[in-house]
Amino acid sequence: MGLIDPLVTNLENGLSTRNAADIFGPLKYPDPTRYASIFDDFLGFAPGAVWDVVGNSAVLPALLSVGGGVLQLATDTPTSGTVALLPAGNAVGATGPMSMEAGRPVYYGVRMRLNEIIGANFIFGIINADYDPAAAFEPTDGAWFSKLGFVDTNIDFSARNIIFGAADTDVDVATLVDDEFFSAEFVWDGEASVYYSINGVVQGSVSLTAFNAPATPLVPFLAVLEGSLGAIETDIDYLFAAQERV
Repeated sequence: MGLIDPLVTNLENGLSTRNAADIFGPLKYPDPTRYASIFDDFLGFAPGAVWDVVGNSAVLPALLSVGGGVLQLATDTPTSGTVALLPAGNAVGATGPMSMEAGRPVYYGVRMRLNEIIGANFIFGIINADYDPAAAFEPTDGAWFSKLGFVDTNIDFSARNIIFGAADTDVDVATLVDDEFFSAEFVWDGEASVYYSINGVVQGSVSLTAFNAPATPLVPFLAVLEGSLGAIETDIDYLFAAQERV
């Protein structure tokens, strides 16, 4: 490739997403104030700074020597061990930093791997802030990926507002493999649907209209429940969540 890559488009004068007449019109990169967002590449980790780690595992979070930064969470109690990651200060029952409102799309993405797929249940996405995995593993509100069967290797996708009953779920949207990184993403379009993808390939969508979208506060979240005789190690490469500002 060399120093110059012909496949790269170089915008030497910058790229602005603001109106030219706006005070920030001359800003030479995309407007950082347009979205409320969290992105963590886990180049470092201090519990309580950006994320809280909750659950009943005595195993401390660890940073792995993997390019790009990887955070490892581990369970340590067979069949009932739980470890979860959520934004700092948003302990169970707290007010969440996000919500699903008409005209305000929501974005979520994570890249991760588990050492044992069959032996673990897990859930991750943007869900109700008062969610407690120790009490009930399925959230009441939000959108999420999950695997809720210890003998299963497939992942499901769901969206739900508890007021309107059961979650709208697409089952077995992808098959996961032990110790193999995968990415999972979804976008709520702010109108009627949540589109989801695995490894960057759109797999489908579920219905979530602006009328029945959750009004409750939501948080980005990731939780793993152990179901085997050995510890479940979850390696998180990055986690991203964003929503357009009001």
